[in-house]
Amino acid sequence: MTKADGSEDWTTLEASMAKLEGAASLAITQLHEDKSISLVSRELKEPLAWLAALQRARSRTFLGSVAHLLGEAPNEEELKNTQFELQTSLLRAGPWSLMGKWGVRVVTIRFP
Repeated sequence: MTKADGSEDWTTLEASMAKLEGAASLAITQLHEDKSISLVSRELKEPLAWLAALQRARSRTFLGSVAHLLGEAPNEEELKNTQFELQTSLLRAGPWSLMGKWGVRVVTIRFP
């Protein structure tokens, strides 16, 4: 996220990721402790799926492979940065977008 002054707001991103990780941790704990669960509910599945998506979005292996492809793109001089710079840019874009969606996932549309 970007603050009004143009600086990046890493605190909000970190707080959002912590909330997601906390929700996934609770789901894992419940699944581990409640041996009577034979069918996993949506409430337990969702935070685990979101955590898996977050882990992929911030994986250096995934980011490195995308950065490599971008760095090799023809006629894209603006992408000819170092591998680390490309990975960092991707790291900013991926989790920001994902966490924005995580934040609004509970919005429901109600019809009269």
